[in-house]
Amino acid sequence: MSPGKAPYRHSAFRTAVFFLLVLVGWLGIVRVWPDGYHLKVGSMPILTYPSWSSWWTVPNETMSGEAAAALVEEILDTKGTAKPEETKDVGGTAGTDEVGEARRDVRASPLVADSIPYLFADSLARAAMSACFARLRDSTATTPWHVFHFGDSQIEGDRFTATIRSRMQSTFGGQGPGWLSVGAPSPSFSVNLQTLDLSKWHRSTRYMTADSLIHDERYGWMAARCDADSGAAFEIRRHPRCSPAARAWNHMEMVFDTASQAMPLQWHNGAGSDWQDTTLLGSKTQLRRMTWFGKATDLPQEIRLPAGASRLLHVGMWTDSAAGVIVHNVPMRGSSGTLFTRLDRDVLADQIRHTSPALVFLQFGGNAVPYLQSNEAAQRYSRWFSANLRRIKSLMPEAVFVVIANADMSENVEGQWRTKAMVKPMRDALRDAAMAEHAVFFDLFEAMGGENSMPGWVAAEPQLAASDHVHFTRRGAGALAEMLMNALMQLDPTSTNLTADGIGH
Repeated sequence: MSPGKAPYRHSAFRTAVFFLLVLVGWLGIVRVWPDGYHLKVGSMPILTYPSWSSWWTVPNETMSGEAAAALVEEILDTKGTAKPEETKDVGGTAGTDEVGEARRDVRASPLVADSIPYLFADSLARAAMSACFARLRDSTATTPWHVFHFGDSQIEGDRFTATIRSRMQSTFGGQGPGWLSVGAPSPSFSVNLQTLDLSKWHRSTRYMTADSLIHDERYGWMAARCDADSGAAFEIRRHPRCSPAARAWNHMEMVFDTASQAMPLQWHNGAGSDWQDTTLLGSKTQLRRMTWFGKATDLPQEIRLPAGASRLLHVGMWTDSAAGVIVHNVPMRGSSGTLFTRLDRDVLADQIRHTSPALVFLQFGGNAVPYLQSNEAAQRYSRWFSANLRRIKSLMPEAVFVVIANADMSENVEGQWRTKAMVKPMRDALRDAAMAEHAVFFDLFEAMGGENSMPGWVAAEPQLAASDHVHFTRRGAGALAEMLMNALMQLDPTSTNLTADGIGH
């Protein structure tokens, strides 16, 4: 051995050991904090490194505004007539207006059932949906069927629901906007119950932050109720752009929770300003209903309540003398869709005692995404959601259920809007719940473009989603609702797009 080479070998060995220790230490950090680590003092970063996967993973491109606009134009141009085989591959990358580059063929998606884009249903759900459409088309029916659309803030103000209602009432008949809640935070796109003096109304909800002074669960299906001071009043305002069917009705009702005292009401119709006096009788066992029948000009346009009028659950409006469909918009801002098991069962049952539920849409999930930390947490949510779905099914045993997936939601990561980490696990959790309960599942996330598609919806002109990268505009929501209805109508047994085995191709 040459005396001059020993120090070199010793130095090389120490260097190798040093790099080995660095590698082992780095791998240890990755194992402990696989999603990255960020140590700050106040707002100043001291030690930070990103998720280990981002070190070598090329980030997905975001959908462009041009691609999102092209997708919506295609949907709206073919609403009600789209066939599965005509559904085009639509997408785009940042900085390009070409359609079809960033999104895989929908027919190759593992989330596509049969050949209906974005719709998944097992044989039981498909058969139930076909039977539901057959009932809705029954010309011998003498009373309308009721459709419920429960959801979070994505459906507030009748977004999504207005399109569903318009499509269903134009196809199956029916008139009226359905149930409405007084004092709702967002005005409706169909009919709005405008409070004339908001200070005289006290609205409580079971979602968002529940009132700690309320110790019962008697909120009803809308998970909201109102109390009134003396002279509290509301008027009925039709939205100027609502569908003709939604703005007409011959049946109007107000539903209050149980109370034994008779309650005087005052109201006037559109024919004049003279106030009419009515007394709502008390009941110790059931919800109380004040119902009006007649021509639209004979029904209340403004209603005034006395002091102490409490627990107004909903106001309902529809045409009650013929078959058709009544679609109820039931938004629950901030809800994850897991409150139904807590609501008083007797009140829920009594509230639908005079309706015939045919179809129920459930559109939740987005509010739980920021709070999920793992796939296991998403699966726990799936089990909770399944339990709530079963509760609704037990109260509406004849109804068919459609679960609508959460949409894409973005967060700003170093100047780039990217899909939140738990959006896809939430979508999978909702799909698992739907399949477990034999419900139809519509993959809204993939329908809008999948991962990193929300920035395109925000950047589109006109804008299709809000700048919060969570909520849709009316146009964006309407386009996705059209896509939902185009897919769902493929399960109608009278559809011209069905093959001999009853499956769309």
